[in-house]
Amino acid sequence: FTFNSAKLASLGEMAAGIAHEINNPLTIISGSAFKLKRRFKKLDIQDEELENSVQKINDTTRRIADIVKSMRTISRDGTDDDNVMVNLKEIVNEGVFLISEKIKMSQVDLEVNFFDEQEEVYGKATQISQIIMNLLSNSIDALNDNNVVDKVLKIESTQESDHIVLSISDNAGGIPLEIVDKIFNPFF
Repeated sequence: FTFNSAKLASLGEMAAGIAHEINNPLTIISGSAFKLKRRFKKLDIQDEELENSVQKINDTTRRIADIVKSMRTISRDGTDDDNVMVNLKEIVNEGVFLISEKIKMSQVDLEVNFFDEQEEVYGKATQISQIIMNLLSNSIDALNDNNVVDKVLKIESTQESDHIVLSISDNAGGIPLEIVDKIFNPFF
């Protein structure tokens, strides 16, 4: 178990380092796009193609910044974090955002249904995010591995008495019995 914890910590440090290295050039790109936009305005240059290109640069840098931010959240060790009230929809959306390309490439039909957009849960946001990310990724892998034709991944929340239940399900056929005992092992 100690070896796996060390691997997780190392992975988190590596992701944080990569995120930091990405942010530096990203800031330069974003600043340069801002200067271009300001320069066009100052010189009264009206070129729709150039304006669209600068907007694409801005949109792309914003998306990369969001990915980096999410990477930092997902990759860090949240064991020592305090339990706090966190918005469940925001955490789920962050996980969906991080694997949106995988969802798109796998042609998965994603269905998300929250009984309340403002519902909050008490816990460690980083750890909840990591669990959701893993479940979503595992579901997509199962859908792909089992050659499911109409791939469906459902995320929904329900209220049951005094607690909230978050369900993540797919139509891949379930977890094979021969690996059920291993699913909670790190890196399995």
